Amino acid sequence: MEILRQDEGVVRAQGGLHISEAEELRVALIGALAATPSLLLDLSGIDSCDTASFQLLCSLQKSAERDGKEFRISAPSAAIREASAILGLSLEGLTRISKS
Repeated sequence: MEILRQDEGVVRAQGGLHISEAEELRVALIGALAATPSLLLDLSGIDSCDTASFQLLCSLQKSAERDGKEFRISAPSAAIREASAILGLSLEGLTRISKS
């Protein structure tokens, strides 16, 4: 997994999201969220993911809501959508999704 900060408030993750990278992703996203009132997470470059990734996204959403901040997902990849469907989780229910 690689985390790329594109602009203030925009983070792009690419590669695989797996439990072995969960802590790295958590630290990067919490830091990015702390620096801005709104965080957009671009998941278009994710080619695989596991349940730890979804747990992390749920936790980040709760942290953002608690802190009065906005967290959105942009362009979830096919791997993200497939994992969501397999797990019976709704990305739309997890967070507001921007398709662009």
